[in-house]
Amino acid sequence: MKEFDFLFDIVKKAFDIILDIYSRDFDVEYKAPSDPVTLADKLVDELYIREISRSFPDSAFLTEETYKPGMDTGHSFWCIDPLDGTKDYIQKNGEFCTMVSYIHRGDIMFGIIGLPVKNQIIFSKKGKGSYILNNGIRERIKLKPKDINSADLTAIHSRNHQDKMLFSVLDHLNIKNRIVRGSVGNKIASILLGEADIYIHPSPHTKWWDSSAGEIIIREAGGCFTDVLNNRIDYTGKTVFNEKGIAASNLKDHKFLESIRGMFRTAH
Repeated sequence: MKEFDFLFDIVKKAFDIILDIYSRDFDVEYKAPSDPVTLADKLVDELYIREISRSFPDSAFLTEETYKPGMDTGHSFWCIDPLDGTKDYIQKNGEFCTMVSYIHRGDIMFGIIGLPVKNQIIFSKKGKGSYILNNGIRERIKLKPKDINSADLTAIHSRNHQDKMLFSVLDHLNIKNRIVRGSVGNKIASILLGEADIYIHPSPHTKWWDSSAGEIIIREAGGCFTDVLNNRIDYTGKTVFNEKGIAASNLKDHKFLESIRGMFRTAH
């Protein structure tokens, strides 16, 4: 993983920026209704682009704060969400993260989810497994695959977006244990940390920077990551939207999604 090791120091610098601003009062702007942005979002975005460009001077970037509809990143690019869970950051509930991935010809080669409040960095390189740096101590993450019919499954869903369609799906699957977390990355991290088993997000509004880092880490840890129709997510083209949602889990497979596809109204 040595070619990506330089990222750990950058993520730690991102933690410092995020937590410094978090510790005091800060202004909130809105890119669109219900789409807030803070100084932390902007500064961390600038940090990643500046610092990564020093090691990869010809890199292309797809980031939440610099994305423009129709932009072309080429075959290889860094995909970055500087502060995933801005609403949670504003609410000061601690459930936010920072995410970076590197995508080459549609394949995710490397991914990081950084949890500033916990001082944890979860990461993976394609073919090399998944790991966590917990206060500087590195450990391997290996998920123990479960079955969709397991009685003890715990589903995780959004704190800020209550979805009646999702609740109907969870009822249908007889998954009674449910917890809430903020931000997509935090929910994926909760699966990797053993706090939850399955995360289904049928909305067509998440984007590649929400999913790509988590996808490679989940897969390399032995879990599953698909859209809600059990298809691989396509990281090529110019849409950047995960139009058929996302599903992440520590299950053996996501075949069960194929039998309930009719329940996902937005995924056809």
